[in-house]
Amino acid sequence: MKKPNDKSKIINLFLMVLFLQIVMIIGCNSDDDSGYIPSAPSYKPYDYTLETNYEKGDITDYSYYEYVNGFKSKVISYDNDGQLLLYGKYTVSDNKYETCEYYNSNDQKFGYKKFIYSDDKISEIRLFDNTDQLISKQIIVYNGEYYDTATIYDNNDNITGRIDYAWNNNLLYQADYYDALDNLESSIQYNYGLVNSEKGVYIGNYSGNYDGDDAGTWTLKIDANGIASGNAFSHYYEETYPLSGNVSVEGLLEVSGRASTWVGDAFFSGIIVHNNVSGDWIQHTYNQTGTFTGSKNIGI
Repeated sequence: MKKPNDKSKIINLFLMVLFLQIVMIIGCNSDDDSGYIPSAPSYKPYDYTLETNYEKGDITDYSYYEYVNGFKSKVISYDNDGQLLLYGKYTVSDNKYETCEYYNSNDQKFGYKKFIYSDDKISEIRLFDNTDQLISKQIIVYNGEYYDTATIYDNNDNITGRIDYAWNNNLLYQADYYDALDNLESSIQYNYGLVNSEKGVYIGNYSGNYDGDDAGTWTLKIDANGIASGNAFSHYYEETYPLSGNVSVEGLLEVSGRASTWVGDAFFSGIIVHNNVSGDWIQHTYNQTGTFTGSKNIGI
């Protein structure tokens, strides 16, 4: 295999940026019922969007979007080790996105994205380097009010891939990226939330197993404010019992619950890192201990 030169590395980086930022048009006109996402009666602009990028089932990177007045204002992307990859700043005018400027982890601007509109919908997204040279573009096709696919072109108008979008309850929840030969290369999963703090990054459904002096399975749902609730099933006692607790901004998870035959709760203490959960549990009354593991459930 030929080693990529510096120019190809730059192009690959920009293509990665293009893919990481597939969903540029979520909530673009959220104050208007004629916007790009049909508005349910309870619809409100989201305070954040979390993207998780998967290749062959493994998490490769993830991005966290911040919103101001229903419009994206900033995106921060990290690799799977939690290291900053890049961040972007949006400009909005007349309720439309204009550009998003991208910076590396050293705060150096290396490119920007420009949004092209047709009939008040984003029809094209163009990616430029820091010298205003076109790197790539994507042409967006809508199915009614929803964007359905996007075809990706290089700066010579050669097709390099496409993106297929999947929706659920008026919200985009997955985007699949295919290369020019129609091979699935990676997928992005989306989570949304109305948050008052950084705890919202942990929103979603989780499940896993616990073992030790007892063994079983557990499920948890974490809301935008870090409140956790769910159930555990004990194989030893053959009983399902409720769990409740919370997660901190740092990802520290504390939940507890008890089976009907128990005296005293079982306490689960762990941490969430990149959607993976691990920790220890203890039941003081019976002096039982063990460990638990799990992960965030992908998709809706």
